[in-house]
This record gives sequence, C-alpha cells and structure tokens, in this order.
Amino acid sequence: MTHSTPILSAARMQAWDTHTIDDLSIPSRTLMERAAHTVTQFLLRRTDLFPDGPVLCLCGPGNNGGDGFAVARFLLTDQISPRRATILYTGPVRASSDQPDTARMSRECARQYELAKEDDVEVICAEMLNEDQISALLESSAVVVDAVFGIGLSRAVEGYTARLFEAIAAQGIPTLAVDIPSGIRGQRRDLGNGPPRARDRDHAGPQVGPSALPRHAICRGDRRR
Repeated sequence: MTHSTPILSAARMQAWDTHTIDDLSIPSRTLMERAAHTVTQFLLRRTDLFPDGPVLCLCGPGNNGGDGFAVARFLLTDQISPRRATILYTGPVRASSDQPDTARMSRECARQYELAKEDDVEVICAEMLNEDQISALLESSAVVVDAVFGIGLSRAVEGYTARLFEAIAAQGIPTLAVDIPSGIRGQRRDLGNGPPRARDRDHAGPQVGPSALPRHAICRGDRRR
C-alpha cells in the first residue's frame, strides 16, 4: 500500500497552526516547545550532519525566534547529551541598552526569551556586534540553528541580518533551519537570500516551495505529537 504525505503551502501551514490552537485548544506554547524538542533531538541524534560542539541559535523576534530560544534552552538542559548553546538575537534592542526589546517580540517569543534567561542561556544581540565580533562568534560555533524568519517572510533580507547570513555561508558552518531556511519567501516560492546549505527541520509536513531544491536537505518531524 502506498501512503501519501500532504504537501502544504505556507498559507495552509499557517491555517493548520491556527486550527490547532483555536479549534483543538492546544496552547501555542505547547506547540512551540514540541517543535523545539523535535529540532533539538534531531540535532543531537544526527552527529553525521551536526558535529559535537557549541551551538549558535540565531533567533528573530517572531514565533520562529521563539522556537530558537526554546531549542537553545533544551540543548543546554538535555539530561543525556547537553550542549553549550548561545543565542544570537537578530531583532531590535531596547533604547540605551544591549538587551532585546521584548515589547517588539511576539508574545510567545518573549515568553521563551524569559524562560531561556531563567535557564542561564547566554543571549547576545547581533545589533551590538561589529563584523569582527560576529566572525569570532561564528568561528567558535560547531553548528548554527537558523530560527530567524519563518514561513511568513515576504521581503528580501537586508542590513546586518543579511551580512550575518553571508558570514555563515562564507564559513560553511553546518546549519539546521527551524520551519524553513530564513530568506526563503514561502508564499512566493522564492529562494530569497538566506543562508545556504540549511537543513530544514519541518515540524508538520513538507511544504510547497523551494525547500525541495537540491540546495536544502529536508528533515521531517511532527509538532502535533
């Protein structure tokens, strides 16, 4: 018997999340942490793809970033194979501060940021670093987790975030993407300008779009478990 797997567009993926939260009454935090747990366990198991060593989690201010904050926390606190994990936050910082501006995060991202701080995960704001400091941080990292932009991105990546992606590409660091590699515009099926060679940990099902192109290896999980 042949078993088919549904192919989801970005719009259907968003509708699926909304249905799960609103109609099935599964809290957004639960979905986010299930997704992060799946990503964490995949990274820890697949040592053929992701070598042992420090992990740098790139986190944006939206729900994709919230996934990344949770991944860093789970890596650091894993009871079998804990990993040193650092968060490089790519969102805005508070005025006259070097700390993330939680008022400009999504609600769930802000919640995961606070939980990461409680578990003593180091959080560094990319906006506060120069190119030499970013290069040194990347050189000290064995793996990058890409949790900057999710399936809702509809614009080109610009500014220091684009330069960060260029630096990752230049150093060839193994990269695991949450949901979809950052820079891909899922609604338009456009490769965009995110980091190349990202391995995409897709929580619910394969999506319609450029993740299926040879530049990306797709790894499937299930956030409904």
